[in-house]
Amino acid sequence: MKKLFFVFIFFVFSSFALAEETKYTNSLNENITELSWKLVSTKSVKMKDYPAEINTLTRHGYVLKCVIIYFPDEIDSYCETP
Repeated sequence: MKKLFFVFIFFVFSSFALAEETKYTNSLNENITELSWKLVSTKSVKMKDYPAEINTLTRHGYVLKCVIIYFPDEIDSYCETP
């Protein structure tokens, strides 16, 4: 009985460790429209000499941070889980 209990506990913890991370892209719009992320907050900041936005999104208990940096000749964005 004790062995069965340990096998069950091992299975439970190994299934959490092998869980897939949720999908996301580096595009804020794609994450919202195509992958069903929900926008929670937006914060305007300054990175070096350029304005930027930090957007926080959530989906199925995961948190995603998307940063958009506004350069004079282009706009750069990337997303990552904290």
